[in-house]
Amino acid sequence: MRIVAAVAFGTAVCLGAPAAVRAEPPITRQYSRTVDSNVEAQVGSSTAWTSECVARSITLTVTQMPGNGTVSVRDGPNRVVQNPAVGTAGACVGKDVMGKQITYRSKPGFHGKDVVVYESVSDRGPKVVTTVNIEVR
Repeated sequence: MRIVAAVAFGTAVCLGAPAAVRAEPPITRQYSRTVDSNVEAQVGSSTAWTSECVARSITLTVTQMPGNGTVSVRDGPNRVVQNPAVGTAGACVGKDVMGKQITYRSKPGFHGKDVVVYESVSDRGPKVVTTVNIEVR
């Protein structure tokens, strides 16, 4: 059984490697999102799945909270996307698999830049550190 994972907005990670691989430095990703002021918007997601497209356990921790808003992490379906830079999604591309969704809401009236950083890891995969640069309009 092959295991793969993805952090939406561009990161897919092939899992199932030996435990020694997990000791390597984390995979780092950076994304930019534009959102409306004081409106909840999904700015990221993290999902791990088996080759049969069954969700695997994933842990997500927000390591840097935004300075001008709030972040929520909840369980929800995430669309599997292909990203050849870090792994293959196989037959699961285009399917929804349960995972974590990261949403952001700015303070009322705030317009400008904000940042959220989160780490995600599956029980079989490397740690992925994601920085989301948020432009609030």
